[in-house]
Amino acid sequence: MNLVLRFFQRYVRRNIPQYALGAVMLVITNYAVVRIPTLIGASLDALGPRGAGMAAGRSLAVELMFWALAVVIVRTLSRVLFFNPGRDVEFRLGVDLFTHVADSAMHSQQRYLTNVIDSAIGRLLGAYRIRSALDSTYVLLVSDHGHTPTIADDRHALGAGEDGRPEDVLQAVGFRVRPFELETDDEAYQAVLAYQGAFAYVHLADRSTCRRARDRCNWKAPPRFEADVLEVVRAFDAAARSGIGAASLKGAIDLIFARESRGVEPAAPFKVWDGKSLVPVRDYLAANPRPDLLDLEHRLEGLGAGRYGHRSGDVMLLARYREQDPETQRYYFASKYRSWHGSPSRQDSEMLFALARPASTGAELRAKMHAAIGERPSQLDVTPLILQLLERGRE
Repeated sequence: MNLVLRFFQRYVRRNIPQYALGAVMLVITNYAVVRIPTLIGASLDALGPRGAGMAAGRSLAVELMFWALAVVIVRTLSRVLFFNPGRDVEFRLGVDLFTHVADSAMHSQQRYLTNVIDSAIGRLLGAYRIRSALDSTYVLLVSDHGHTPTIADDRHALGAGEDGRPEDVLQAVGFRVRPFELETDDEAYQAVLAYQGAFAYVHLADRSTCRRARDRCNWKAPPRFEADVLEVVRAFDAAARSGIGAASLKGAIDLIFARESRGVEPAAPFKVWDGKSLVPVRDYLAANPRPDLLDLEHRLEGLGAGRYGHRSGDVMLLARYREQDPETQRYYFASKYRSWHGSPSRQDSEMLFALARPASTGAELRAKMHAAIGERPSQLDVTPLILQLLERGRE
């Protein structure tokens, strides 16, 4: 039952408005289907020897055309509103839930790539070759990120157990934590936890604006750096080192990031807690090399910058989730899953980004790609690369 409720909340609930409108369209369609034969019969009667005459027949004909057009429109809308959300749910289940919860998901995906994707790409390229269009065609292959296998139990799923959860750490230092519900009537919270696999994001309020139990915090004001942010950082550091406040977190947190909040924007850059103070990411990595964390400084800048950079939270927790560790030593912030993602590790981060064109050499394509998007492309560079290739194609 819990699995069904989780499925409904995560995948179906977001499409309820479409389903409701689709149901309305279905009702209108059924009414029109019944109304049209009635109008046809009334039109024929109006044109008969005892009918009301041509004027009445013309009026009925106009109404008939209206309902005929309405059937086409509302029937199409009802199908779109019903089936498109279903396709979205199916897509999300395929790429998301399957990898997270299936046994041997990665082996199954490797077989899928070999037996389905590879042959499908071959057929597509073959169709271009038959039409003599392949040599002048750019082929760009892009994939999603990877996953890292994990153990689906309460010990490794840091948000799944009843005791020793990250929220217990916040409560131990006096924060009222928002309930883990999509919608809640409890608005008197002082902290919000958001889980995303390898990372947990902690949003803090200025507790001085909502000291009493039923006070609503002023979330437009940034939290106090010493009294709110650093107190939480020290509490999670103690939990990670010795289990104080949450026994399950002992040895389960890899790094703690935090920043001095400035309100809504602009967001300040994240720094790393070294056990005594927050230090710049570059300085920390210089003293503590972590080659397993790809481009950490740059990626944290991207996560915490820009118009919505403040939404990354005031404190971020990176679970111990290193791919070089055995599965028994990997932890994640979520309910129980067999794999997760979201860390700066190579396995989670790297993606396929390949450009091909039969009429060009590898050196030529590499030069074009580097000229368009640089030597370290990411998924954000797909559109700029395509636009650059199209522009050159017109020259």
